[in-house]
Amino acid sequence: MEEKGRTASGAGLEHQLEELQRRATQDALSGLLNRETLELVVKDRLRSLGPEDTCALLIVDLDDFKRVNDTLGHQAGDQAIRQAGQILSNLFYARDIVGRLGGDEFAVFLYGSISLDLVRAKASQICGELQLVLGTEQTLTLTASVGVYLAGKGQEFEGLYHSADLALYKAKKNGKHQFYLKNGDVNLEDPGAPFRPVNAIPLGELLENMGSGVALLELGEDPQVIYVSPTFCGLIGEDPKAVKLPLPLSHFIHPQDYPGVLEALRESAGTGRTLEHSHRVRVAEGARWAWWRVYAVQIDYDAPHPVLLITASDVSQFKERELRQEERIQGLLAAFNQTSKQVWDVDLETGIFHAYTPEGKYKVLGPGEMKFPWDLMEQGWVHPNSVARFQLFAQELLEGSAQGFGNFAIRSADTGSYLWVAVSYHTLYDETGRATRAVGVLEHLSRVQRQSSLAHCPQWRLPERLAADLVCRLCANLDLDTIELLWEEGSDLSSQVQQLRCSQVLEAQRGNVFSKGEQRALEGYFQREWLLEQYRQGKRWFCAEYRRVDGA
Repeated sequence: MEEKGRTASGAGLEHQLEELQRRATQDALSGLLNRETLELVVKDRLRSLGPEDTCALLIVDLDDFKRVNDTLGHQAGDQAIRQAGQILSNLFYARDIVGRLGGDEFAVFLYGSISLDLVRAKASQICGELQLVLGTEQTLTLTASVGVYLAGKGQEFEGLYHSADLALYKAKKNGKHQFYLKNGDVNLEDPGAPFRPVNAIPLGELLENMGSGVALLELGEDPQVIYVSPTFCGLIGEDPKAVKLPLPLSHFIHPQDYPGVLEALRESAGTGRTLEHSHRVRVAEGARWAWWRVYAVQIDYDAPHPVLLITASDVSQFKERELRQEERIQGLLAAFNQTSKQVWDVDLETGIFHAYTPEGKYKVLGPGEMKFPWDLMEQGWVHPNSVARFQLFAQELLEGSAQGFGNFAIRSADTGSYLWVAVSYHTLYDETGRATRAVGVLEHLSRVQRQSSLAHCPQWRLPERLAADLVCRLCANLDLDTIELLWEEGSDLSSQVQQLRCSQVLEAQRGNVFSKGEQRALEGYFQREWLLEQYRQGKRWFCAEYRRVDGA
């Protein structure tokens, strides 16, 4: 019994020693060799290499690992390390040395009869299989980059590690999620490698050939541009080799635009929202200024201040065309200032509606920008009886129709009452034929100029309850059988009918009633004697609807 007890006690002690030894050599999180043990084993294998043997060190680094901790938390980061360790362990044999160097960096050491094709295949396999999808409600895809150094006998661990680390830097610089291989002093970034995913296209090559310029801006107290792509330099007319970074942001921006640009950039960095902004930029060493459209978003970057990734496109042609259109509009405003017409326009790209005062200034109709036609209808500027036809009118305008017109009941901004107006527009196009802006005029159909006090009498106002189908307005003296005012289908015909009698015009209008039955039913409305009799009986307003033949 005593001998058996000593045997059991010895076995337990041996197990504890093995566990302590395992803990001393193993990384607790990944399950792989820890850094100290990996270095010791690799140095031992380097000393034992034969004259014909080769070796390779592969350094594996998880791409943008900090984003996992920042977005999903450290538990997700630990999970990523465990999964990466398991994947690497499964990709290699027991004799291969696989360990974790620390953080999100791993290392694999291969030795013996190691060929270039084998190393390339292993590096490609790591990039292909080490892709992790993390998170549940919000997910992130984590990839890996690999730096590889292949060499012969006579290497020291420090030199081997340094060379593999430089190869890893190359892989990261070229766009991540790929490998870069160095064979002695020869760089072998093999374009024919079996693993070449689309997102492994070198970032440097992409930045050099893309149309937009790319820059990094460190948003400190004095914002500094710390990186510019070759296309960015091309947009400002500079040789990329001659641009000395960092440069203050004020070096690029027009002085009048700089305060607004800086305010917008700081607001974007503070809120995390993508910024979209247009402003003038110095071109060809200040010889001229160009209009740029830029997008900016904050990114994770190892810097003491927020860093924004900026993409820029030259929109000078579009901006100059817009300014020319504004000049045309101002010219129209100056011309229409001499008439009773009012000018309005719609930006067909944004759908924003503007009305103008006779002096050519924006006429504020409500809070904020007005979306055409919805805000006009929702805020009551269009009479409910005119809404259906106004929607059709607006739809044709927004679809780029060359011109259009219509008569509608619109609320006056001055009096608050609804008035009949004739509305028409013409569309402006750019050189590609794309509709850019509709410029229109509005003229009151119900305008009656009188010197007498009757001009302010409610009888002269158009009743709001009338159906919004007015195509004709006649103001006449029934006693004298004369005409004072005649509008028909948006045209002022008053001067053309001064020699006609009111009874003649009424009869002509009756002929435009589409249905013969309705002509008979409404016959009195078009007879001077009947109207005079109704007036003597005290009746002042009549309302009727009928189908009418118009000029179209």
